Amino acid sequence: MRNPWFNDVLALMLQTHDRKNHDYATDKNPFSNFEAAAQFAGVSVQTVFDVLLGVKQARLAELTSTTKEPNYESIEDTRLDRAVYAALAVAYEAYRYSGTGSPYDVTPGQMWEETVYPLMVIPAQVERFDQEEVGFKRLLEAQEMERAEHDDDA
Repeated sequence: MRNPWFNDVLALMLQTHDRKNHDYATDKNPFSNFEAAAQFAGVSVQTVFDVLLGVKQARLAELTSTTKEPNYESIEDTRLDRAVYAALAVAYEAYRYSGTGSPYDVTPGQMWEETVYPLMVIPAQVERFDQEEVGFKRLLEAQEMERAEHDDDA
């Protein structure tokens, strides 16, 4: 059974990533900001992702263990950011190996198979998510319409 709530969260993750990536990364390298941060700190890109996940986790722990109200970013936004960083950490590995000819070499949009990315077990026979993609597009269109209506009211 497909999980529509999970699919909605994936759509929100995509929207969040695309909106924020515009301000951080170069047009030629979607991971340029993480690579620059890694170089600046003298650590690996994966360490940068781990630190960012740790910061979000620490914030979430603070806000959920006290009666402190979020000042800037909601708890839901923090959880969403944490999910996006985790997905980016996985995507970076595919990006890092792209064009190398290694077993990890995956082109964007290619279905990852167990033999391509051993840490992520996705059966090769998984159907394409055509229905979900249509659902994602409808969700994003509805959100845009709500924003436009809200902007008109303001």
